[in-house]
Amino acid sequence: MPSPTERLSRLSLYSSMPPTTRLQSQGQQQRQRQQQQQQQKHHHHHQDKQDERGALRPRSVEAEFDEDEDEDDDDDAPPVIVSPSKLTYSLDGLDEGTRDSVVDTFCFPPQMTLKAYASRGKYVVFQVAELLPYWIQTGAEDSQYPAPTCGCGAKERPCRHLIWLFDQLSSQMLTHEGQTLTMTRGGYAAELGNPFARISDFHVDMLAESLHCNSSGSGSGHSPRRVQEIREMLASLNETPLDEYRPDLFGDGDGGAGGDNSGSRDNDNDNGGDGGGGFETQEDGEAAIIERRDLEKTVYRMLLQNDEFFSYFLSSMPTDELVNNRFRRLEQRAAAALAGLDAYAAESAATTAAPASNPATAAAAPTTTTQAPTTTSTGTRPKDVEWCAAHLVLAMDQIYAAIQHARAPLTAAEQRAAARAVVRTLEGVVARAGRAAGPAALPRAQRDLYFCLVGDRDRGFGVRALRQLAPAVLAPWADRLAAVEARVCERGAPPSYVQKLRSLLAWIRSSASSSSTSMNAAAGAKRSSPNPDYGGGSSRAKRMK
Repeated sequence: MPSPTERLSRLSLYSSMPPTTRLQSQGQQQRQRQQQQQQQKHHHHHQDKQDERGALRPRSVEAEFDEDEDEDDDDDAPPVIVSPSKLTYSLDGLDEGTRDSVVDTFCFPPQMTLKAYASRGKYVVFQVAELLPYWIQTGAEDSQYPAPTCGCGAKERPCRHLIWLFDQLSSQMLTHEGQTLTMTRGGYAAELGNPFARISDFHVDMLAESLHCNSSGSGSGHSPRRVQEIREMLASLNETPLDEYRPDLFGDGDGGAGGDNSGSRDNDNDNGGDGGGGFETQEDGEAAIIERRDLEKTVYRMLLQNDEFFSYFLSSMPTDELVNNRFRRLEQRAAAALAGLDAYAAESAATTAAPASNPATAAAAPTTTTQAPTTTSTGTRPKDVEWCAAHLVLAMDQIYAAIQHARAPLTAAEQRAAARAVVRTLEGVVARAGRAAGPAALPRAQRDLYFCLVGDRDRGFGVRALRQLAPAVLAPWADRLAAVEARVCERGAPPSYVQKLRSLLAWIRSSASSSSTSMNAAAGAKRSSPNPDYGGGSSRAKRMK
């Protein structure tokens, strides 16, 4: 087995991260060639080679333009472009300057990272780094940033930093079912609505976690999610099971249920791995990065401290690695939403119980409110039942869309991760049946997550996504789905939803039974076939002799 040092030594910063001057020079040369093509063909906007649907496909900076290639000049088809995050935008209705800015950004993707975010009450702010960091603000209509604004000082509006940022945000907040989004003059999809309102409803901390972004000025230390992702990457390079890799750095794993503990690329285990990894301090007070005679610890510290290095390292990992599994990320987001609801429920219960514990206070306290708070102290909506339900529905819809509209067949690891994400989320909802989260005077659908998603009406929650997977993929989860079905019947649900669950289980078990019967028949046929060395008659003749 190669040592981790040997595996890490194969990575080269220079092979994938060329100097800035080279990148800028290539970009300028590409633009010059593109402008020459435009003049020859008398076009007034950028046009790239179109696919069957006429979509503009962005090229990388390294790509070469073919001077002789034919272009589709069908003016009837609306101009569309596919972004680096694989979202499709319609550029119809944009002025020439805005369209050029969007096409430049997507055809010549800048090397950017999302460094940090902060919530400022009526607006939120993101820090996007290319070579220098730029702060992008977006806020409510009555704030000082009613429209998204970047501090880069570029003359073009919208600038490339803003377009890039909102493409990343849209990939997390919108359900991508192959539809074409409408690009606005502000540099974001019209489907987002008001960007600040959408971000506030989603919660910026949830968004930042999905995009590997740390909070600006946070005194809470390193993100547990970042620590876990680093462990997954380094354990994979070392070909070591996740919960066995460097417990001195990450703490002991909990060996979560349902994992295969195989390590490397397809480890489905739920290890926490968010402890340990403290930094020593040098004499000048700065955190030590270099650990002599321990390259892995040095790399670990670099990945924690340097956002650009972490982003580069993450992007260099193969797409089939655990850390890059999109379905696992959606499962993590769903788990974070459930945790947010639990915290909200605990806080609500404590607030309700506090006056009752003191008779004098209870007598002076106002009667129980019939309305849940609509915003928190930071101006965002509380992480209540409706907020959590919206997140879980979005996660299930995104899983369904990722399976249904995949550009290539899902790998076995992706299929297993998709099944796991849906089943575990469904289990989390069913486990919270009957748990009140919020004032008792609220309607049941606003304080009972299970009733909101399953018990009230049939929205096909979870079942719709599971039906997109093969029975063989779902077979390992049959017993747990049966437990879910029993719990649903116990707590109550629309008959149509119960029937969908039962039909799904019957489908899984029938397929497993058919597969087992076929295997047994094949094995029996092999055992009963005559020995090729002896014919039936000769064998009998030998016994008679």
